[in-house]
Amino acid sequence: MGYVGAPGAVCWRAKPVISVRIDAGEETIPLEEFERRVREGRIAPSTPVRLPVLTGDRWVDARELELFQRLYAPVRIHFTRAFTLGRFPFVTTALCLLQVVLFFGIAGSARIIALDPLIDAGAKMHPNILELGETWRLLTANVLHRDRMHLLFNMFFLFNVGGTIENAYRLRDYLLILLASAVGTTVFSTLMSSLPSVGASGMVLGLFGSASVFGYKYSEILPSRYRRYFGGAVLPYALFILYVGLATRDTDNWGHLGGLLAGVLVTIPLDPKLLHLGRPSTFSARYASVVASVAIVAAVIALGPVVRAVGPSYRVFEEEESGIRFSYPARWSFGENHLGYAAAGNALGVSIGVRAERRTTHPIRVESVRRRFLEDELARREKSGDIAAVSIVAERPFLIDGGEAVELDIAVDSRAGPQLTRNVLIARGHYSYALVLSAPRAWAEAYAPIFDEIMANAELTEPRSLVKAMRKVETFPGMSSAHVELADQLAAIGRTDAARRAYERALEALPTHKEALYGLAKLTADYGGDLDQGEQIASQMWRSQPEEAAYAVLVAELRKRMGRVEGACAALQETLDRAVDPPEDLRERLRKLACRRGGRE
Repeated sequence: MGYVGAPGAVCWRAKPVISVRIDAGEETIPLEEFERRVREGRIAPSTPVRLPVLTGDRWVDARELELFQRLYAPVRIHFTRAFTLGRFPFVTTALCLLQVVLFFGIAGSARIIALDPLIDAGAKMHPNILELGETWRLLTANVLHRDRMHLLFNMFFLFNVGGTIENAYRLRDYLLILLASAVGTTVFSTLMSSLPSVGASGMVLGLFGSASVFGYKYSEILPSRYRRYFGGAVLPYALFILYVGLATRDTDNWGHLGGLLAGVLVTIPLDPKLLHLGRPSTFSARYASVVASVAIVAAVIALGPVVRAVGPSYRVFEEEESGIRFSYPARWSFGENHLGYAAAGNALGVSIGVRAERRTTHPIRVESVRRRFLEDELARREKSGDIAAVSIVAERPFLIDGGEAVELDIAVDSRAGPQLTRNVLIARGHYSYALVLSAPRAWAEAYAPIFDEIMANAELTEPRSLVKAMRKVETFPGMSSAHVELADQLAAIGRTDAARRAYERALEALPTHKEALYGLAKLTADYGGDLDQGEQIASQMWRSQPEEAAYAVLVAELRKRMGRVEGACAALQETLDRAVDPPEDLRERLRKLACRRGGRE
């Protein structure tokens, strides 16, 4: 009751009431109570009613009132009266049995399944999906489990909450919820985590999300005995599973979150099966869920060829010190390979490793790089037990600008199992490189296109020392020592013409520059050219300082290449006699030349 009207006047405004004739007699009730009874179906359309403000003293059927027409919903009333969770969930039971059969079919009597059998069976593996296009794993990973406790935990919750949703929705809608939750789990996990994963827990979280949506949308018409379950019990269960996941180190929490979100989103537009009763049977109402389910499966399957055609995204790695650049799949992480090289790789054990070195004395031939790789690195690792059963499968030339290279296909048994490796060995001036692409034998063929892409983009670049020398020349173009430094770095990567021009530029500024003269002569000794001119330059420098071992070695090298072995011996012997503390290298060179003491030219 309340006061209304002008100041000084008092009047009463009564709450509206309505009279209803029932079996027990006539009853007058507030209009709000009448509305509640209509919603609950406690007042039939034929019930006589009298609402003075509309009907006066006349009794009419309730169906004639616009208020009744607006509130009366027989389908919702039937839902309230007929809704039950008591029907046995045959589909959910079949799904649980399928997962039990799969687990024991793979595990046998073992309590835990190793990773490799799970991968073979269809576990979610980031590289398999995003690099090899095995998108079918987005479906299969949801029905595999790693151990008995994992299986038991998931089956308990799947049977309980899955049975609830199976009772609440039509079969076609329930299958859509299951499918969307499963794919949402593995898609989210694949995008956010590179770790392998299996299990139905993401699908279970999706069903919990679906139950939460159901409880929120239909709490007003649910029977009172189910309101507590959908309103207050479902969410704590879901939070409990999320908490267990966060507290457990090996749990795929991204997958849990993806399943939960997918279950919520796909359920929002769906109606329970009891609310479909009496509705017009349109194509959309009958087949929308079926079409959506087929579309999800088709998209998952069709995505595979697309992923394989597009390939993974790549990240560039550049070893700036020695000057080599290549690309590798962007989601690979760095570690070491079976040879101890710094390597980028994935969870399958596929990797690319690189080793780069620089000699200071003379250029390297690709034959030397090959011999050292096979006889030193591989043999040493084999002797230590890191690898075994080394076998060269194939050998072929490899083309790369700026260097000479050979590619070896080598099969090895490593601590990680049988591997098939592609080894590209490169020689460039004083630098040598080894690029080692390795894959478990089971995945070698699948990764061949990715390896081809990696090697097609491999290139030799300018080492950091060369870049530094070039900048120095740009800053001090008239400094002869800057040009000598540039020439030395150009010679180190085998760019002989550019190195010769840089030495000559230094000599233009300072004709007696010893480092420039020595560099020119050594360039000839290392890479060939006018041997007579090179020998004259080297001999002139040696004669001015006959005790200088570096000059004697250069003269000997040039004379040896000219066929003047006795002259080479004479230069080495004279410096050995003159030097106060001669390096052992001089005696070693004399022994290799089989020089006779006292030889003169």
